Amino acid sequence: MKTTKRSLLASGLAVLVCIAMLAGTTFAWFTDSVVNKGNKIQSGSLSIDAYAYDLDKDGTGGFTIEGVNGGKPFTFEEEGQNLKEDSSPILNETLWEPGKSSAKLLKVQNNGTLAAKIKLDFTVIDGGLQDALWFDFVQVKDGQVTGQFTKRPMSELATIAQNLELPVLKDESLQFILVYGMNEEAGNEYQDKSFSADIILNATQYTEEEDGFGNNQYDKDATYNTIINGQVVDLKKDDETGIYINEADPTDTTKYIADEESLFAFAKMATASTTTYAASSEPETYVMAADVDLSGQAWESLVLPSGKKLVFDGNNHTISNLNSAVTSDNKINYAGAGFIGCTTGGEVTVKNVTFDGASVSVSDGGDNNQTYAGVIVGHNNDAKLTLQNISVKNSKVVCHWQTGGIVGYSSSDLVMTACRVEDSFVGGSKATAGTLFGLGIVNFSATDCVSRNVRLYTDNTNEFGNSIWDRKAVDNGQYQYGSIYEYANKGKIFTGVNNIVENVTIVNQET
Repeated sequence: MKTTKRSLLASGLAVLVCIAMLAGTTFAWFTDSVVNKGNKIQSGSLSIDAYAYDLDKDGTGGFTIEGVNGGKPFTFEEEGQNLKEDSSPILNETLWEPGKSSAKLLKVQNNGTLAAKIKLDFTVIDGGLQDALWFDFVQVKDGQVTGQFTKRPMSELATIAQNLELPVLKDESLQFILVYGMNEEAGNEYQDKSFSADIILNATQYTEEEDGFGNNQYDKDATYNTIINGQVVDLKKDDETGIYINEADPTDTTKYIADEESLFAFAKMATASTTTYAASSEPETYVMAADVDLSGQAWESLVLPSGKKLVFDGNNHTISNLNSAVTSDNKINYAGAGFIGCTTGGEVTVKNVTFDGASVSVSDGGDNNQTYAGVIVGHNNDAKLTLQNISVKNSKVVCHWQTGGIVGYSSSDLVMTACRVEDSFVGGSKATAGTLFGLGIVNFSATDCVSRNVRLYTDNTNEFGNSIWDRKAVDNGQYQYGSIYEYANKGKIFTGVNNIVENVTIVNQET
């Protein structure tokens, strides 16, 4: 037994000695390594430059466009205007006359590393000359004109450009010629008129590059910058109100409308009566950042609080398919239908907006003499109402009292500039109706306004025993009745000038 214990002790001592001898030594393993430094992900760049070239008889190019310039080629200057560095207008035409035409060569260069797509945006201001002008875009490829020239009315400029989206790949350029002119048959009514347009070139990514899985469609939903009055704004929806704000500029108090939800949010905010409006206070300003389609939605005509100061700027966008229907029970006053149903004092401005396919109506349960309808304002009660650059088209306004394409009735200052009613129906039984406005106190003026292809209906007669549609201006010292063409031609109490009326017809039924 003692022998076994001695053996175990000896073995344990031997292990300890071995461990002691191994202390400070290392084990040798077979090893290898690969070192890969400098890994990075580099973003591409989106960089677009644009140039405009004037006509130059000694210049280069020689672009022949069939049907324009008598078959003679257009030549342009060699050094163009860099639109990033020089923001002066590329169109500056003076002393134009019927039959005159011109052209600009526009070039877009992709100097970035990513493929891009571009879109043109025109902000148009018509000073009464638009209907006498025409234009077209003709693309240039490999130094040659492609496509066919189509003479288009200048009124379609913003729409055509908005629907034009073209790709420009890396290190490539895109060229097209903007041709424009004045119709030969333009008459004297177009003297001393003007037309202007701001041009914005927007670019975003195009579906060209592939990701790591071979997919080149991840850019297909890339959006463009939002441009407001020539400036890029960073819009963010306020979750509490539903309206958009400019996240990049906290000092910007403007409220923005970019979809259907935010348009209804505007309606809620504009009709809130929590603010007292001092004479010196600034108006609430709302600006559209996108077109809005109200198909299938009922629009409750806005009843603005007393003294409201409001600016609604459509920013050359369109509100489609507005449906405003008001029912009067013959017991209420001022049943007004329209985008804005009623105002009471204050100052209201609506500008730079198109209403396409609007349906506005007031139906009453009796012989109510206080129903009013207009696409923009039904009843303007003592507010200073300013309407600028408004277009109403393909619309129907039905009411049995004061009915207008734009305003039903106005009891106070009403100024219309560059407003249009086209391809629409206005009127109703017992109505006082007009293409622009139905009835108003004398202090109303319209300048550079247009009524075209409008059907007017009423079976009413006025106190003088004449149908209000006999084209005799009615003035009893207090009221103005009827449509633009009566007063534009008479020059009696219609204080505006340069108004145009074409194909306004009287119908004897509501169609």
